Amino acid sequence: MTSGALTQLRFGGADFGSLHAHLFRDDGEEHGAVIAARTVHTDRGLRLLVRKVFLAEDGHDFVLGRHGYALTPIFVARTADYCHDSDCVWLSVHNHGPGDRVAFSKTDHASHERLYPALLDLVKRPVGALVLADRAVAGEIWMPEGDLVEIDETVVVGDHYAQLYPRPRPLPPGAAETWARQALLLGPRGQALLRSLKVGVIGAGGAGSLVLQQLNHLGVGAPVAIDPDRIDVSNLSRIPDSRRWDALAWLAERRSPFFERLARRLARHKVCVASRIARHANPSGHFRGVIGDVCDAETIRELVDCDFVFLATDTMTSRLLFNILVHQFLIPGIQLGSKIPVAADGTVGRIHIALRPVTPDSGCLSCSGAISQRLLHEESLLDDDLRKQRYVEDDGVKEPSVISFNAIAAGHAVTDFLLYVTDLLDPDTRMAHQMFEPRSRTFGTVGMRKDPDCAYCGRGERSTFAGGDVLAMPTRSASLSGRRSEGSLA
Repeated sequence: MTSGALTQLRFGGADFGSLHAHLFRDDGEEHGAVIAARTVHTDRGLRLLVRKVFLAEDGHDFVLGRHGYALTPIFVARTADYCHDSDCVWLSVHNHGPGDRVAFSKTDHASHERLYPALLDLVKRPVGALVLADRAVAGEIWMPEGDLVEIDETVVVGDHYAQLYPRPRPLPPGAAETWARQALLLGPRGQALLRSLKVGVIGAGGAGSLVLQQLNHLGVGAPVAIDPDRIDVSNLSRIPDSRRWDALAWLAERRSPFFERLARRLARHKVCVASRIARHANPSGHFRGVIGDVCDAETIRELVDCDFVFLATDTMTSRLLFNILVHQFLIPGIQLGSKIPVAADGTVGRIHIALRPVTPDSGCLSCSGAISQRLLHEESLLDDDLRKQRYVEDDGVKEPSVISFNAIAAGHAVTDFLLYVTDLLDPDTRMAHQMFEPRSRTFGTVGMRKDPDCAYCGRGERSTFAGGDVLAMPTRSASLSGRRSEGSLA
């Protein structure tokens, strides 16, 4: 971990809700549980992903002893065995009273000193503890090497997004003049939150470039763009700030196959244009552009510690990997795009703009039928691997693409992101799949499906849910991918 890296605990909303309801009842007593969590190690720090919650039954698993309430040895052993066998961190949980601050008591620390050395030997992985107030979480982890690590923040990723800390955080300074008008809505905490976020965008073409532009104008601190492609003359009408020189239009328009190929080979990459937008809109941000295919192991690794991910490409492979990212690493996201079907005779079909928000609790693209196994298989047979990541209209089969339709998708998606992370959605609002049909000016909402046996969003032992670094993703190895990264392009 780099200096200043944080240790973060991440819950799916359903798991946190069941734990909170178990701990905080009307009896005013302490209650207990154990969490099994997988890990993710990145330069941003250590993430603990809650994979399973074991609620301790009062009087059976959680009893009153000489030093206060405690988990029984049998319950500890059973959950420790699970963590050992499942490559999980073991975390005990109990509650204190109401409020927005919490800390371990002297009795708690004495209990940790007695129990954790033996547990470390049994689990062979880190062990630790959480203590909750109703609006605060504190935690510590004992590492096998002997280090004691405090949990800096707890993030709940459900229908609503929440961040919990051991104590209220100091009010940040007022927003810079650049963001003063939007800070009237978000407040200084909301603006500071945007500045702290890492947000990934898969695809920097028609829709993705507009998402990136808006994220930078909002003041998101660390946007990441992933795209393997270069600017083409046909992109100039729908990628903001793209220029004829970026596409080498003076070569591409010579009506010579040789010069057209040369222009496609030497034109500026789309993420380089995105970098230019980022630099102008938010000079204090830390934009990262990756020239690569999200199907490559090294490339998708850039996203595993994101706080939010947008999918702005429309292949089945990218949908599958996005879907796995959301559930394996507990990262909320939105898939977005627009379709404009035009028949050979010029007849315009049903135009639709789709937004599919996906959270660890919402169900998934696979359960909802948005990932076609047939098309996945067809894509796997393509000779040119880079074509898997490209937009359909860039693959030789030209489909209509209009910047205003892409702008509706991007604006709606970024607005959903903004209201979600700043907790400004109405309390009963759920992030449902929405469809807009511009020709009839109608909106539709489609519920996401959730199969309890799903390999991605299900909670079975074979599911990727909160799998973290333990589980491999279905990507190409770096040695086979030919991936190239320009690193930070800002």
